[in-house]
Amino acid sequence: MNPIYIRHKKGFMLIESMIAIIVVGIGVLGLTKLNAVLLQGTGTSKTRAAATQIAQDRAEQARREAAASACGGFIDVTGESVAGVNASYDIATNFTAADEDGDGTNDRVSISVTVSWTNSDGSSESTVLSSIISCLPVSTQALVDTNRSLGGFVKNPTGRGVIGGDNDYEGEAIPGVTNTIGDTDLADGTKTNITESGIVEIIDDATGKVLLSFKKNGCEQLSQDDTGFSTVSGRLFIETKNGNPIVGKTDLFVLSSDTSYCTVLDYTNQQSWALSGIIESKAVSFVYTYYQCYIGPEWWGNIGAVRVDSANTNDRICVGNPGIDNAANALFSTMPVKSSTRGYRGYVEVGNGLYESKGIGMLEQSDCGYVAQHYKDHHLVLTNITGSESCLSKEESLNAIADGVLNANVSESYPGNPGKFFCMTNYDINPVCPNLSDPYVAASTLVHGTIKIRSK
Repeated sequence: MNPIYIRHKKGFMLIESMIAIIVVGIGVLGLTKLNAVLLQGTGTSKTRAAATQIAQDRAEQARREAAASACGGFIDVTGESVAGVNASYDIATNFTAADEDGDGTNDRVSISVTVSWTNSDGSSESTVLSSIISCLPVSTQALVDTNRSLGGFVKNPTGRGVIGGDNDYEGEAIPGVTNTIGDTDLADGTKTNITESGIVEIIDDATGKVLLSFKKNGCEQLSQDDTGFSTVSGRLFIETKNGNPIVGKTDLFVLSSDTSYCTVLDYTNQQSWALSGIIESKAVSFVYTYYQCYIGPEWWGNIGAVRVDSANTNDRICVGNPGIDNAANALFSTMPVKSSTRGYRGYVEVGNGLYESKGIGMLEQSDCGYVAQHYKDHHLVLTNITGSESCLSKEESLNAIADGVLNANVSESYPGNPGKFFCMTNYDINPVCPNLSDPYVAASTLVHGTIKIRSK
């Protein structure tokens, strides 16, 4: 064997080993550094979570004290410290009370909790939680502000109405007054009856069954002629294709989101309830029928059209008024949009941009609470939309062949056919509804605010 070759081979293996050791060492050092970074990040996250928990605990404590002391006696707290696992926290709590109605008692208290700490790397951070605590009874009140989504309801959306009732008039002479839809003379198959004990009933005129009822308060002046139930009524406009409505009578219903009773008249053989015309060289035709929903005092919720057939993918339901030019992103906008339901909400301003939620008929200026409301001309348009068509173009065509029906009865307090949401407290003498812009319902709560993480 050649000895020079052997020595050369041994030297080469040594170099390989040294390179491998260096590579492994670099990898181990990288993993060590990565592990240190991960541990530091985990520690920072735990520190922030602990700070947020401390802020939330202080806010909860303030809410408990508010309930116990009628929102009185709050004193700013500074210089408080809490030792945590990863840091020591400094806490400052500040309160600002507001007496909105000037009666000498606080209606709400603004609270700000600031939790500050120093991280292991020497950097300073703080968590700030800002909230508003309502001093009004939890069972009856809710607050929202003008830049937040619709929500904060703590009232039962059912209101005071209940399904059915204690009486049954089957086989008897059915008492009460025959109900008609809106301003028409069209009977909807029901009667309203007020019993001697003050129970207001909606009765099926054919069977004598009590469909809906509520008990009126002693001071409420409700009569047989003015149904004690509030109503929402209008027309369902249904486009026809090849001479046939896009949905049949047996497959179309109007429903409410909670306790109510809705009627829909049969339009199958009503030749006079047909509309047709030529709009921009295109044939346009609709049929229509009427609906009416009965709802009890303090109700709020949604009313909409429901189909139980296999609808064409291009079939849509439109709401709104094509003759009104207003902000499309405002919650109570009447711009034409696609929506199978219309939301009914009510608010009364309690001061400083805060609003209390109100159910139907609960007028702020009424000494006795409930006054029945009757909302008319709340139409729904069932149509087929293809290509460049939209709810706006479809409603403009319908208006053209129906004498501007969607613009009817326009006034300062009623801008024609409502859009996706309707303000139930937009009365002539009390035209208030917050300018909310987000239609999605938030979780119910009496406290709203934000949590911010700041680095110094």
